[in-house]
Amino acid sequence: MASFFERYMMLSENSISVIGGILRHKKTWSEWENVSNNMDAYLKHGEGVGEDKRVAQVLDLSYNVLPYYLKPCFLYLGCFKEDEEIDTERLYLLWMAEGLIAVEEKGRNETLRDVAQRYLNELAFRCMVQVQEDDISKQKFSTVYNKFTSCRLHDLMRDLCLSKGEEEGFIKVMDLSQEGKILSSITSATANNNSVRRLAILGDSEVLEKYNLSRDLELKTPLRSLLINPRDYRWIRIGCITNDFKKIKFLKTLKLEYCVFEDGKLSSEVGKLIHLKYLSLLGSKVEELPLSVCYLPYLQTLVLLTEHQITLPNAILNLKRLRHLFLREAQVKGDVLLILDGLKELETVVGLDSRFVRIVDLPKLPNLQLLDIVVRNYEALLVVVDQMMTRLRETHLGVFFDLLEQGEDLVLGILREMFMSHSLITMVTYSRVGFNFPCYQLGMCPNLVRMTLVNSKIEGDVMQVLGNFPILKFLAHK
Repeated sequence: MASFFERYMMLSENSISVIGGILRHKKTWSEWENVSNNMDAYLKHGEGVGEDKRVAQVLDLSYNVLPYYLKPCFLYLGCFKEDEEIDTERLYLLWMAEGLIAVEEKGRNETLRDVAQRYLNELAFRCMVQVQEDDISKQKFSTVYNKFTSCRLHDLMRDLCLSKGEEEGFIKVMDLSQEGKILSSITSATANNNSVRRLAILGDSEVLEKYNLSRDLELKTPLRSLLINPRDYRWIRIGCITNDFKKIKFLKTLKLEYCVFEDGKLSSEVGKLIHLKYLSLLGSKVEELPLSVCYLPYLQTLVLLTEHQITLPNAILNLKRLRHLFLREAQVKGDVLLILDGLKELETVVGLDSRFVRIVDLPKLPNLQLLDIVVRNYEALLVVVDQMMTRLRETHLGVFFDLLEQGEDLVLGILREMFMSHSLITMVTYSRVGFNFPCYQLGMCPNLVRMTLVNSKIEGDVMQVLGNFPILKFLAHK
């Protein structure tokens, strides 16, 4: 046993961590011997082989022994910026859109998102990725179901990820952080890796604006994913990157983040990307969503967390395969209520407001699990609470109307029912609640982690009433 370790004591800390990640899954001595024999074959200790080379060989082995289902998930991490803290929820959605999460891996009552989290957990267990445990201060949707808030790659692991990704034709990462790199990056992508299916473009905004994908990049195989990641989070003019959606018509994933669109509108030509499963306009300056987006037959994730309020066509209900919808500030064209009825596969809705959505549609969404909503009247609150008590897994609720107008008895009843829900995760009230705040009962607010009470009057010591909530991490009472 001692000699087994002595051979590797001179390796770097990172190499030892990786070897440990491999050995974690080996339960018998014979399996450890097999790893040792493979190491001997892999690590060439001959003259001229330095520590850097041995580290690279260990990292290479760590990738080769990954299960088949983890390899593409690991390679996909290479599309993010160096040292980036990768938001895990967004990562899971991208993995799902790319088809990297196996449906057959789902257990009973599990979602694909749960499977994605298991995959990330296994990569972390093998020391392939560094993860940040759940932290309420860093993530809005910090819940008992989110094991990790973010993850990142060690520099050496990212180098491995990029080299393996390009070697296997899985992904091409073009770093345009310096203007001089543009030509060499384009040449590399076209001459050396014509079969690339996924393209991630990194760089500062000023450099990205000088690059035109349609003009400068010719690939022999259809591009399936286009991820544009400005390094400095300044807005870029999207027309300078691609103004011809016909050349990328087979895209499944399109990430246009922190972009500025001509006249504040995303081109209706995006509707020709009929294979699209994931569309993100995070942080972009876009005032109106084209109607054509609402007829993309395979769209699963739509991220409209735009810089300013966005106007939506009242046709979202046509996205029959939509599973995840993210809004920030939205209004519906024609000043009507947004219709959601018909979205049978919808699992996640973030950023709803009872001012612009037809609340009575919520019970008609059979797969809805996560709801983030602001309610502005008592009738809307009743509908939401009913869903909280029956089927929602996570609820992030804002109450923005005067509860006390309903009478203290009604307020007491609805609050007690709300607090007994296992799905309530975060709550904000800009409302008079009254003195008859519900006293703590066993089982109340079992998963509530964040609570903000504004203009609420609670009789006696606030902490005597709220201090018993078992996992409450953040409380503001103004």
